[in-house]
Amino acid sequence: MLKLDWEQILTRYTDNVSLSPLAGSSPMTASVLGDDAVLVRHKLWQALITREHLNTAVAVLDRTPKPVTAVEFAEHLRAFYTSTTDCSRIPNLSAVILADLGLLPA
Repeated sequence: MLKLDWEQILTRYTDNVSLSPLAGSSPMTASVLGDDAVLVRHKLWQALITREHLNTAVAVLDRTPKPVTAVEFAEHLRAFYTSTTDCSRIPNLSAVILADLGLLPA
C-alpha cells in the first residue's frame, strides 16, 4: 500500500523547486505553503495542491493498474474527481508532484 510521506514534501518543496510539466516545456515551480499545501506557480497561473489532494492521488495511484505514466495517471485521477467533485488543475499537478517524487515515471 502506497503512502504519502508528507515530511518529504515539506523538505523537498521548501522554496521554488522547479517542476517539469506533463506536456510542453513551460516550467513550473513549487513551494510549501503553510503546513498542509504546496503552491505551484506557472508564468500564467498559480494553484494550491493540498495534503488532502496528494493523499487522494496516492490512494488512486495505489489502485491504478501498472505500469502507468504520469499523463495516464492524471487521466485516472481526473476520472476519479469527475465522479466526486469539480476540479481543474488538481489531477495534472498531483501527477507532476508524484512524478517529481519518483512515484510515477515521467
